[in-house]
Amino acid sequence: MVSCCCRLPHVVLHSHWNHRRSVFLRFHNALHLDIYPHNHPFADQTNDFILSGLRIMNKYLFGRYLLEKGLITMTDVIDARLLQRKNNRMIGDLAMTKGMLAHEDILRILVIQEETKEKFGEIAIKEKYLSKEQVDDLLKEQMDSHIFFGEALVQIEAISQEELAKQLKKFDLIKKQQNTDSG
Repeated sequence: MVSCCCRLPHVVLHSHWNHRRSVFLRFHNALHLDIYPHNHPFADQTNDFILSGLRIMNKYLFGRYLLEKGLITMTDVIDARLLQRKNNRMIGDLAMTKGMLAHEDILRILVIQEETKEKFGEIAIKEKYLSKEQVDDLLKEQMDSHIFFGEALVQIEAISQEELAKQLKKFDLIKKQQNTDSG
C-alpha cells in the first residue's frame, strides 16, 4: 500500500471473493484513495471493487465520466459503491437470510465456484442445495433490490436525478461514438 502522512481511519471491506480475508483501504483525503499495487495478493479483488464504478477493463464508464466532468468526487464514487455493496446482496446471502442455506453450504458452493467459474445458482441447483424455483425466486429478489451506480449517486445526494438523466444521455452519445469509432 502507498504510505501516507495523514492518519485517517481505515475502512474494512469483506471481500466476497474470499470471505476469510479483509481488505483494508486507507483514505488519505477526500479525493484520493490508496489502491493496492498490481502485484499485491488482494489487488485484483480490491481494485476491481473500487474501480468497477469507474471502469471495466479500460472501458470508459459512467463514474469516470462524472469524475472527469467534476460532477462527483472520488469520495462520492466510494460512497456510492459502498451503498451498492450494502444493497446489492449476493444470492447466497439472500438464501441464508431466508433459511434456505446454511453458512457451510454457501462456503462449499463458493469453493466449487472458485474452481469451476460457474454461477452460484447453477452450482446450488446442480449440487441439490436449492431447487431451480428457489434460485429463480432469489434472482428475482436480487434483481428487484438492485441499485445501479447512478441511482446510488442520487441516493447519497452526490448528484440530482435531473442531472443524472442529463449526464446519462450525454454519456450514451459518447459511448455510441466510441463504438462507432472502434467498430
